[in-house]
Amino acid sequence: MKRPEIIERIRETMHRIAPEAQTILYGSEARGEARPNSDIDLLSQPLSPSTS
Repeated sequence: MKRPEIIERIRETMHRIAPEAQTILYGSEARGEARPNSDIDLLSQPLSPSTS
């Protein structure tokens, strides 16, 4: 599986298991500098309703 396919599969999975969460891709993959052995850096932040 190629990196773009892996990223797409992660995106689909995150949306399925946590549709309300914001998931951010960062690091070398986000900058377009990833090498074949680079990791994939993600930050997933659940969006919760405001409590006012």
